[in-house]
Amino acid sequence: MYQVVTVEDEIAVPPTKLGLNIKNSVKESIEEKFEGKIDNEIGVVLAVKEIDEVKEGMVLPGDPSVQYPVRFKLLTWMPREHEVVEGEVVDITEFGAFIMDWSMSLR
Repeated sequence: MYQVVTVEDEIAVPPTKLGLNIKNSVKESIEEKFEGKIDNEIGVVLAVKEIDEVKEGMVLPGDPSVQYPVRFKLLTWMPREHEVVEGEVVDITEFGAFIMDWSMSLR
């Protein structure tokens, strides 16, 4: 099931990105930290949908990055029990089948 999840986290923006617009640099840092990752509670993170709020950043001793408290929305996918997902079988092995989700192949 696809879902949009609101997350609050501290995002580290490295000095190399500080020349960009603050929302763009924070969004890039969020994408690097979350996209493609799997979380047991929210599933596979597919994309950063939007940034709701970026609070004032702070620099911690010994760390050149700026830490921003951020609230943002992620597009995620989490398989649910009894959910039917259509796709094409691309490989069968001893431990299971690999299926390409048709919606992913259309991108």
